[in-house]
Amino acid sequence: MNKAQFQLRPCGSFAPVYRELVSSVVCEPKAPVVRQGMRERLVRCLWFDQDFEEVLRTEAGQKLTVLSPGWGNLESGPDFKHAAVKFGRGKAVKGDVETHVYASGWKQHGHHEDETYNNVILHVVMWNDSGLETTTLQDGRETPILALDQYVSRGVDELAETLNTEEYPHTSTGNAGRCQELLSQGGIDPEWVGQFLDHAGDERMLKKASRFDQMPEAGDPEALLYVSLMEAAGFKKNKRPMGQLARLVPLETANKLVRENGVVSLHAAMFGMSGLLPQQFELAGPEPDSETAAYLSHLRDQWAAVKDSLEGQPMEYRAWKLSGTRPVNYPMRRIAGISRLLEKAAQFGGVIAPIERELRRVPAVPSRRVARSPAAKAVIELLTGLSDDYWSRRTTFGGKKLRSQTKLIGASRAAIMFVDAIVTIMLAQARAREDRVLEKRLHRAYATLPRLPSNSVLRFMSSRIFGGEEPADEVVTSARRQQGLLQLFRDYCEKDSEGCRRCAFAEALEAT
Repeated sequence: MNKAQFQLRPCGSFAPVYRELVSSVVCEPKAPVVRQGMRERLVRCLWFDQDFEEVLRTEAGQKLTVLSPGWGNLESGPDFKHAAVKFGRGKAVKGDVETHVYASGWKQHGHHEDETYNNVILHVVMWNDSGLETTTLQDGRETPILALDQYVSRGVDELAETLNTEEYPHTSTGNAGRCQELLSQGGIDPEWVGQFLDHAGDERMLKKASRFDQMPEAGDPEALLYVSLMEAAGFKKNKRPMGQLARLVPLETANKLVRENGVVSLHAAMFGMSGLLPQQFELAGPEPDSETAAYLSHLRDQWAAVKDSLEGQPMEYRAWKLSGTRPVNYPMRRIAGISRLLEKAAQFGGVIAPIERELRRVPAVPSRRVARSPAAKAVIELLTGLSDDYWSRRTTFGGKKLRSQTKLIGASRAAIMFVDAIVTIMLAQARAREDRVLEKRLHRAYATLPRLPSNSVLRFMSSRIFGGEEPADEVVTSARRQQGLLQLFRDYCEKDSEGCRRCAFAEALEAT
């Protein structure tokens, strides 16, 4: 390995530098293979998501009510802390939750001899190969077992494909990575580490952009952006139903409704097909106030007028996850926000045109200083500036009116939507048109975007590579570098010790 191979430099475009580095160190990383079994991380995702249609019951037959799945534990010990459940008609029980693929994993991992696990109130497994109804703790007490196989209709392959493990809590079962040991020895320029993450962050955008060819909306950038914005607006819990709704009310239909009958007509179609209209399910509470009554009357009239022109069956209310979501982030407000975005974009002939206009105003000159570019700022403000006469002051139909207007899409979510939807789709479009100028300007906006809100994977990676979030913050100074951490996680750290042994980042550190 020649040290000169790893003299990194800033790059002003989405160049495949990371891919070339990986190829020069080890073979191209492959996606995790799960056909031979299920990774424990998928079990944790299933538990955290709580996307079960049937009533859960423990192996002893007790009805299980999950009040809170708990918080992902980034330290040693049980996978989830501060969970809360009810068994049968009993009182709420609070404590830890441990997950395994098989119930036998409890003893295989030595938990039966570890007092750290004595606060476990539930042992969640995919398959109960023990034949027992409970698991024995170190102090001799018994804790119930919940087997998920009877509540999951999809196969292992489909689960691995549809569950985005990056959006779920991760424990630090792998502890410090090989890279952390190398960094702790000193002698490696932090700026070099940052530039490596820059290139990994670019690779993540390139890979995400290439996947759009597989989506039903491929070939129609406007429709693709619409679906992607809807998904990104839904957060983790409501990402899939928001995407489903976008396809039930496709962009062409949405634009026609706004053009011919105004935005409330689109609201009616969206809420009607989502199953969120109050007439579609029973709502407890007092009679609605006059403003809500007038709004609902208008929606119902519009829904009656448009529902026969829409294809497909309306979604069920239970498809939406409100538990654990802040009221200001409820899907009703996001739907209203995207509807107002389409209304605003109509004057430009689509959503892409005003975004591209802002991008072309920015010089395509890379900067080492991390400060939000005018283009990124303008696009984010396009999303945060959306308002609605009703939903800017409400979180639910008929809910208590807020004291002041609240953004339908907050700044943090708008920045995430910019990275996850706008950057990737605009990059795919620029490459399809061979528009190098647009690509460079897009890269400039992306490369200078400050850090996004953290998540469990970023915290996991900060601990694994840098030994904690505080030392990581000195290097991971931008959204681009955060995306680089996510790319390393996907390529190597998700594979635990196997990935660590063949990690290109660690190999490059040793050669630098």
